[in-house]
Amino acid sequence: MLELLNVFCTKERLKKNNTFSFCSSLTSITIPVSATNINDKAFSNCTNLETVYYHGTEEEWKKIEVGEKNSYLLDANIVFNYVPKETIDEIKFAESISETESNG
Repeated sequence: MLELLNVFCTKERLKKNNTFSFCSSLTSITIPVSATNINDKAFSNCTNLETVYYHGTEEEWKKIEVGEKNSYLLDANIVFNYVPKETIDEIKFAESISETESNG
């Protein structure tokens, strides 16, 4: 059985029907702000999908065309303006180097 816990999804993949259909092990997904549509049944029967991490704002999310039979996606908790922890760590690291260089 394919084990998918958290997946980063590209906008190209979301344009295909049945992208994650029947993937009951999918618990969260990260969707880029560049996504403009999510095709029919992309998340049908993703019964354990709990969280959607979206890189954009709620207003941008509302502009995405979501096809039929994606209720598990729409019923999930959506985190807007999501920035991955790795990105935050990279920013903090770059800032610490910059501070060190300016104090050096």
